[in-house]
Formats: sequence, structure tokens, C-alpha cells
Amino acid sequence: MLASKGKKNFFFYLILFLLFTTFQINQNNTFPFFLIKKVTFLDAGNFEENIKNNITESLIGRNLFNIKKQKIDLLFTDSRWVKSYLIKKKYPEEIFFQISEYKPLAIHQKKDNLYLINDNFLITDKILNKNHNLDLIIIIGEYSKKNFKKLYKEALQHDFLKDLISIKFLNLDRVELFFKDNIHIKLGKYSYASQFNIISKIIKNNNYYKLIDLRNEGTVIVK
Repeated sequence: MLASKGKKNFFFYLILFLLFTTFQINQNNTFPFFLIKKVTFLDAGNFEENIKNNITESLIGRNLFNIKKQKIDLLFTDSRWVKSYLIKKKYPEEIFFQISEYKPLAIHQKKDNLYLINDNFLITDKILNKNHNLDLIIIIGEYSKKNFKKLYKEALQHDFLKDLISIKFLNLDRVELFFKDNIHIKLGKYSYASQFNIISKIIKNNNYYKLIDLRNEGTVIVK
């Protein structure tokens, strides 16, 4: 009889708990358990700290069951580094974001500051120390995503890209390239493909010129 009475008491309290929980869900639209206490970002070396903080603050105290990717996506939209991410949940109280980032591609020199450009060709807010050791192309002058992307993708077809140190974008769509061994190349306002083929031929023939001027189509000046 005592065992039977104990079972009745157990089920009675269980029903009360469920009723209370249901009331809480209806009132607050949340479960009073599995609440997030820790948010972790993996492989997020360049992911903006302010955006990580905003995501963390918006998730702390939320229920792991109620996390919807569509809403999380909105929190990531301002990032210039996050290419994609996966959500991993560790019950009872932790959520992980496995981040896939764009990679650093170049450096934009603007006055005294050095900003990283990622391989989505976007200038980011990531500022480098002047004593950095990254072996990246330096972009000088007014940055244009369209122009740099076009030039870079064409340059990828040629071996000389590995020796390119900096690109200077001038007024009137003029571009100058600076290579190792103090080689200076002035490009014209016509096909990059055509000009890069000329550069490749000159370099391939081991002509150690310091200046190659291609500004006028059909004319090559070397010094």
C-alpha cells in the first residue's frame, strides 16, 4: 500500500510539473531547461569580435531546442569573413559554431593603416600591425573590387604572380605593378590578358629589365 501511495504521489507531482511547464511555455515560449550558457566559435581567427559578441549575447539564456538557423543567419550577415558555418549543440547548455572563413588575399594600404582584403575581394576592418609577417600583395591607391578581381584572376594564369609585391591603382584607370628585384611595370587601359602575355614572354626570355611600359597598346618600352 505504501508503494502504491508513493507511486500516486510521484505521478501527482509529475502532472503538476508538466502543467507548470506547459504554462511557462505558453507564457514565455521557452523551456525552463537546456538554456544556453556558453557559445563557442571554432576556426574563427578573423571573425569580427563585435559580431561574435552580438551573437553570444543574443543566444545566452535561449533554449537549445528553439535555435533556428534562419534567425541565426541574420546575425552573421554583417561579417566579411564568414563564408559558411555549421551549428553543433552540446546538451545541456552549450552551442558551437564551426566557421568556414574567407582567406586573407591582399593588404590595402590606406594612409598609415593596413587593412586585410579577403579572397572574396572585400576590404575588411582587420587592421595589421606594420611589423606583420604576412606574404601578401599590397594594394595602393583607390581600391576597386571589380578592377582588382579582374586583374588578379588574370594574373593567376601566369607564374610571375608569385613575385608580385604591390599593385598601385592610379587615376584614369591606370595601374602599375611592382615586383621583386625592383621591376616596375606600367599597364595600359586595354586587355590584361594581352599585357600579361607580353610580360610573361619578357620574363621567360630572362631579359632583366627594370621598367616595362605597356601603357600604349601595340607599343612596348623596356629599360
